[in-house]
Amino acid sequence: MLINYSKLIGSSVIELKTQTVVGKAADFVIHKHDLNIAGLVLDRAIFSPVSAVSASDIVEMAGGMIIVQDSQSVAPIKEMVRINEAYREGFHGIYQKVVTKSRHTIGVVFDYLIDPSTLGITKFYVRSLLHEKIIASSSVVELKGKRLIIKDDFEKVKAKSPVVEPSIV
Repeated sequence: MLINYSKLIGSSVIELKTQTVVGKAADFVIHKHDLNIAGLVLDRAIFSPVSAVSASDIVEMAGGMIIVQDSQSVAPIKEMVRINEAYREGFHGIYQKVVTKSRHTIGVVFDYLIDPSTLGITKFYVRSLLHEKIIASSSVVELKGKRLIIKDDFEKVKAKSPVVEPSIV
């Protein structure tokens, strides 16, 4: 079952062993090469460092909760080099500007769909001033800074052959 990013943010993060809440989901960090979730960023208390959970420690995402291996899964984000780099570069998916390879602006990502079994992103929901579009992750060419670059022909769909209605005589 695929889950929207927007349904997971604010969810309780629970450790599997003791079944206690270790935090709340604040954001996800995305691998720019394969569009998979790299890690989960937790809400932080005032004056405390940003904490995260590596994707490999996420056991399950469902029903408004995210289950992680144990409390040792949660660590300061600075200790997770790749996740920290992606986090600093802004690879979150949300609020990223979507442009085609030919530099035509499509809109801004406002949500995305995650496959919990693979932690891969399957679709991006994009909003412009007047329209909303759903863009398959297979159309993404590159995630670069605050921009999601997609193929120029992302909207082209095979034309269906016309249906011929039998005429009544």
